[in-house]
Amino acid sequence: MYLKSILRFVVCFAISVFFSCKKQIDTPIYSDKLIIGTEEKVNKTSCNVQLTSLYDIDVNEDKTNDFRIAFSSTKGPAGASSPSLRIECLNEESMILSLSIKDTTFLQKRIFQLINGSKVNIINTFTNSCWRQDASDSIIKITDGLIKINPKKEEDILNSSDEFHSKTIILYTTSLLTKIGTTQTINDTIISNHYYIDDACHMLPKQEISYIGFKFKDSGSERMGWIKLDIGEFYTTKISEFAIQK
Repeated sequence: MYLKSILRFVVCFAISVFFSCKKQIDTPIYSDKLIIGTEEKVNKTSCNVQLTSLYDIDVNEDKTNDFRIAFSSTKGPAGASSPSLRIECLNEESMILSLSIKDTTFLQKRIFQLINGSKVNIINTFTNSCWRQDASDSIIKITDGLIKINPKKEEDILNSSDEFHSKTIILYTTSLLTKIGTTQTINDTIISNHYYIDDACHMLPKQEISYIGFKFKDSGSERMGWIKLDIGEFYTTKISEFAIQK
């Protein structure tokens, strides 16, 4: 009876050790720091895609897309186009390096006068902007908890403790004329009101290479990586590469 008890204990202990070891093997542990752009312990994929609409990225090659980078252009009432770029997380396992901020919207009022011979055009512009250009700009509203991109440069450090969000995030946008209001003519003077939205704060810079950091939950572990973007002078966008820890 005593020997049977000892044998039963040994067998149970051996089984528990076996499964404990097996679990450790199946769940790899990745570094909590990553050197963006130059890290060697990554799987890197070259893209060299000139973006015209959208591009999906499968970071861990499991045939399920994880991120989408999408370009779009919106036309205002005067026919001018406003390009914009966004990144979307396509599942809950995918997260983008970003910041939760308190954003202030200001009202910018400006007057422009154009003279053409005896005719005078006066344009009053009203812009809802995320930045204060002049001390006279008044505050319209303050919005808490807005998610904005947190771009990085080559050799910046990405930490697993950084702030990540599984959201759709605007990477860049431009000022957009949304409405041409009342126009009136007084003798040879034409007066019109133009309304704009300028939400181009906390965006990717033009004519620079930027890295979008990300974190991805994979088989019980968290892997970090980057997406490399090249933004041109006129907001042309090239997706150069993406990489994930290995």
